[in-house]
Amino acid sequence: ARRFSRHAGIRGKLQGLVDRGAVGIMLVNPPGTRDGRQGLEPLQRSRRFRPQLDIPAIQVTAEVATALLQAHDPGGGDLMAWRLRADDGAVTTVALDSAPTMTLGAEMSSGILVTKNIAGILPGRGSLADEWVVVGGHWDHVGYGYTGTSPANVGHLHPGADDNASGTAGVLVLAQRYGAEADDAGDDRRSILFIGFGAEEAGLYGSNHYVEHPTIPLDQVNCMINMDMIGRLRDGNLSLSGTGTAAQFDDLLPPIIEASGLTVAMSPGGTGPSDHTNFYRKDIPVLFPFTGLHDVYHTPGDEAWTVNPAGAMQVLDLVDALVEEFVTEPDRLVFTTSTRGGGRRAGVPVRLGVMPAYGADLETGVLIDSVSEDSAAAAAGFEAGDVLVSWNGDRVEDAGRLMRLLRGSKPGDSVAMVVLREGREHAMTVVLRAPEDG
Repeated sequence: ARRFSRHAGIRGKLQGLVDRGAVGIMLVNPPGTRDGRQGLEPLQRSRRFRPQLDIPAIQVTAEVATALLQAHDPGGGDLMAWRLRADDGAVTTVALDSAPTMTLGAEMSSGILVTKNIAGILPGRGSLADEWVVVGGHWDHVGYGYTGTSPANVGHLHPGADDNASGTAGVLVLAQRYGAEADDAGDDRRSILFIGFGAEEAGLYGSNHYVEHPTIPLDQVNCMINMDMIGRLRDGNLSLSGTGTAAQFDDLLPPIIEASGLTVAMSPGGTGPSDHTNFYRKDIPVLFPFTGLHDVYHTPGDEAWTVNPAGAMQVLDLVDALVEEFVTEPDRLVFTTSTRGGGRRAGVPVRLGVMPAYGADLETGVLIDSVSEDSAAAAAGFEAGDVLVSWNGDRVEDAGRLMRLLRGSKPGDSVAMVVLREGREHAMTVVLRAPEDG
């Protein structure tokens, strides 16, 4: 039941050494600790330890540290003996009996991952040819856990079958369908941009880059449909976000949805943790079909055998009907603002009303990118830029932990939360609401 103090983080400890005049740091995992790991921390995790230091900081194995200590403090024993003395508070600063010399070799890397957006165009015809419909989905995932997964899964391949091979395949299937039927299409049709975004998992970077450097005029885009996780349809239930982002959607969507045979929960909001958000912020109507979270989301278990291909085709048939409507209807959709809803909350009985900044480089906590209007978070005083660090006294390490806490809650629960705002802690009480309550 013991809690870590705010001084427990490794970044603060390293900075404390710098403040005390250290000229270099050697970091070692102490042996025999509860939940301790042996060897070196993987680069994807250890890079988060390091504050902006002007001195070298390296990791060494327990064997290297023991050899160093025994060579220069013969009476000190092995690393375990040093750890036990530290546990008892018996170690402060120890001067070694000689001046050891170490030679280090290092390979430098920028740490940048190179990625691209990949797109294809199906030209339109007639009077509507200069207008556009965008069909997109992100083709990246988290690889070996460089972001967006639990520390235990770092270094393990994340196949990403649902997130987002399913949406990527959906974009390709629709491109194939429309390409094959192009010669038989009508005289007046909007052009279609089929696009796969990179770097979505790191923070929606690919789609953000695209809307800031578009290859088509964004003011001529009729609608953007984002396919992200459409591979796990269960019992015919589908979530469709963005239904409040065009004035015509209230009348236009119901008959198309009814014809699909799916049970669709419509959510009006145009924002959420996926690429449609960046198009919505450019005043473009958006729709986001989503088959829901599951227990292998952002884990190595998101494998091909877990998806529902037949269900995905049902979703694609619905998207196909929507695209056809948006391509052929002569009147342009009229954009409307709606920030209610839009998050990935399928299977979650409550809604906090925040959009996490996925891919934020934090040692612990959840950076809040935006707060939905008329939500539990807004009522409690959350602001964009806050970092949520505590829930009823327990640490909130990342967005996955926050999602698990929300799944275990019920509407009406009162939760004591702590956020960091400009470096200071702010305590607030949040009364959780059901998803339909805003």
